[in-house]
Amino acid sequence: RVITETHYDRQGTEQEKRVTQYDEEGNKLDYLFTYQGRVKAREFYTFNERGDIVEERLLKGAGPESDEYRVDMYKYLQYDEEGNWIKREKYMDGQIDQLHERLIEYD
Repeated sequence: RVITETHYDRQGTEQEKRVTQYDEEGNKLDYLFTYQGRVKAREFYTFNERGDIVEERLLKGAGPESDEYRVDMYKYLQYDEEGNWIKREKYMDGQIDQLHERLIEYD
């Protein structure tokens, strides 16, 4: 599934375009952002067998001339009884950057 969102100015000229591609499970695989026809950002995502994001590659521009400027990795430390993650670490450029904890209440 691909979703395209386009923004125009008052004269009808395209200003921004966002294109997001999803897999069969609804996971975001690819995101492309252009402004006035120029690629400004591109993101790629990789997921584990549970559907949790494990890698996020954030690129400046698109294509072979692009410079990769950040890779975020996620390590999942704890899951609840429903199989949802409740504790994970985020690494930027190989260094731990954040610890995420969440509480999910079920009915």
